[in-house]
Amino acid sequence: MKAFAHCLSAMPVSVPHRRWAASHAMQVPHLKSPRLLLRPYHPGDFDAFAVLNGDAEVRRYMGGPLTRADTARRFQTFFMDGVFDGEAWAVALCDTGDYIGHCWLVVRAGGRDAELGFLIASRMWRQGYGTEVAVVVLDYAFASGRYQRVVATVDADHPASIRVLKRAGMRREGERRDEAGVYLVYSITPPIRRTETANAITQSTL
Repeated sequence: MKAFAHCLSAMPVSVPHRRWAASHAMQVPHLKSPRLLLRPYHPGDFDAFAVLNGDAEVRRYMGGPLTRADTARRFQTFFMDGVFDGEAWAVALCDTGDYIGHCWLVVRAGGRDAELGFLIASRMWRQGYGTEVAVVVLDYAFASGRYQRVVATVDADHPASIRVLKRAGMRREGERRDEAGVYLVYSITPPIRRTETANAITQSTL
C-alpha cells in the first residue's frame, strides 16, 4: 500500500475522461442491497467523493482527511487499468440515488485474497449502512468465484467498525502493530450464511 500511495503522489491532478469511465463501468458490476446501490464510479461523482474524503471524522482512522488534489489522484486510479488493483464502488441510496459512501476490494498478494474497505458519510452513521455494504460486497466476492478469502483491518480502538465486521460474519484472526499503533485483522472464507448476514443488516446500528 505504501508503494501504491507513492504512485498516487506522482500522478497529475485531473478528473477522469468519460472514455475511462466507460471502461471502468464495464469491469465493475452493479450490486444491490435492500436500501443501497453499489455502482461503478463516473466522473460526476468526484465532488461528492472529495467531500467524503475531506471529512476529518470519516477518515479519523485512515490517516486523516485528504486534500482535494490527493482525492483527485485517488479518484483517477479507479479509471486506469493496472493502477488500482481491485474494484471500487460508489455507494448510493436506492430510493434517491444520493451518494453516501465509498467501498472497495483490493487484491492482495497471490491474487486470490482481497481486502475489504468502506467509508460512509458521517450524516448517515448509525443507520446500518456500514453493515449493509459489507454484507453485499462479501456476498459478491465469493459468489463471483474470484476470491477465496477476504480480510479487513481495523484500529483496535474503533469499536463501531469492529461491530460492523462481526455483524457481516467476519472473525478476528489476529492483532498487528504498525507506526500508528495496534490494529486488528478480521477475515472470512466462503460460504457466507445468507440468513445470518441478512439478519445482521436489520440489527446493525452503524
